[in-house]
Amino acid sequence: ALSPAQLQVLSRAGYTSCAQLLRASELDLVDSLDLFPTDVREIVTLVACAVAPRGDSAADLLRACSVRALRTGVRDMDVHLGGGIAVGFVTELVGPAGVGKSQLCMSVAVHALIDASTLGRGVLYVDTENSFDPARLVDLLRVQLARVPPHSVSADSLAERLVIKRPLQTHATGWDDFSAWLHTELELELLRTPTLLVIIDSIASPARYQAGRFHRRQEELADVARLFKRLPYQ
Repeated sequence: ALSPAQLQVLSRAGYTSCAQLLRASELDLVDSLDLFPTDVREIVTLVACAVAPRGDSAADLLRACSVRALRTGVRDMDVHLGGGIAVGFVTELVGPAGVGKSQLCMSVAVHALIDASTLGRGVLYVDTENSFDPARLVDLLRVQLARVPPHSVSADSLAERLVIKRPLQTHATGWDDFSAWLHTELELELLRTPTLLVIIDSIASPARYQAGRFHRRQEELADVARLFKRLPYQ
């Protein structure tokens, strides 16, 4: 971990995120931090080790392969999809307001938490609508756990494995900020936290900031889609 003195130096120089620090060159860091190269390398190494993912063992890969589809909780839909939403792919839910997209996202998150409870992986839920209800999540977990053989985990412990992010409240004020958050903070969060499922509810909310700029909005949505397609392979 970084020492208080190192944190103070970084703060004074305006470095507020790991991504910002790791993207700077050594020469830039020597200049902006006013440190010797050896001291800069020590800081960079400590930060890189803190955010770098642990290598997967063969056993980890075998366990991960055991979950190939995430149940939605809607039996007919799961049958139609061959067991549920495919793991390692991007799935987009499209429909008019109020049709139940957020409810389906919550249901998929619940089943993912239960099915992956032995894998040590969780769910990252990006809430752009400020509508996520943690009490509802715990209630659904309790209902589902009561329907299956006794588990060694509780609804409360499973809820600890769901990380909620609200970038439109804390980081982003428009589409450009939201896109930048996805390309930096989202990727860093996935490095920090073993994750089986990422839910963004919804991508339409920040896209509304692009009203009247249809062509640019389509290009930027396509860029975000490419990011989502790349993430499962990282």
